[in-house]
Amino acid sequence: MIDFPHSQIEFLPANAQLKGLVKPKIAKLISEERIAMLEAVLPNGKTVRLIFDTGYDSLADALLYESSSGELSFVQTGESEIKDANGSYPVRFGEIESLKIGDIRLAPAFIQLSKQSSAERSKLEYGGMIGAFPFKECVIAVDYPKLKLLVSARIDRDQSKSKEPSRVNTTCTSGN
Repeated sequence: MIDFPHSQIEFLPANAQLKGLVKPKIAKLISEERIAMLEAVLPNGKTVRLIFDTGYDSLADALLYESSSGELSFVQTGESEIKDANGSYPVRFGEIESLKIGDIRLAPAFIQLSKQSSAERSKLEYGGMIGAFPFKECVIAVDYPKLKLLVSARIDRDQSKSKEPSRVNTTCTSGN
């Protein structure tokens, strides 16, 4: 469990009860070749699988591959280059209307858009990556045995409660 508002990380045993999360939103994890992925619905209705990597270091909500995402109503605000173990490649960054992952909706969603495809990087088929950044004002719990990602505005603790998030409250509060 990662509690971003309190800068705390907890490793819980496999049978731990996650009762402290306040009205969590849930997204189903997909496990393929020991890689955790989330299914995301784009504004154009297309569904893509995103590798869920909490170590993915980006200020964007997600990295999408143009070949997988189809035609998007994308408002570009800049461009850059991403460097990783496989080399470097150009990306455009900007905004799309939303990104829906299970019960979680990021609106607007700030993304990096790349011409690269998953086939150039892996034998897995996926449409991009998502890290922990979209959830930086939330508490997240990854339940690998049950293949679920739980996202909550806060966690009840004996001493204190964190306040509601300020960024995109549709990410962490209950509803829609």
